[in-house]
Amino acid sequence: MVVDDDWALRITLEDILMDEGHDVLSAEDGYQAIQLASVNQIALIFMDIQMPGINGVDAFLEIKKILPDCVVVIMTGHAMESLI
Repeated sequence: MVVDDDWALRITLEDILMDEGHDVLSAEDGYQAIQLASVNQIALIFMDIQMPGINGVDAFLEIKKILPDCVVVIMTGHAMESLI
């Protein structure tokens, strides 16, 4: 699954993964990602940190309760200093 509020980045990453033969779900925010995780078996998630509503870290923590074996790659387009 690809989770990012940036439409262009989300679609680009989704297209790359599909071109490599993967089935891909996508979500535009953490709430939608949690909902999708609750009804799908997902092995890997690429998740943005900064999103409106629930941020990527909080969404990650909720998803790990639902899918404890799911690998989550946290990504950001912002400098790390802006996250501290």
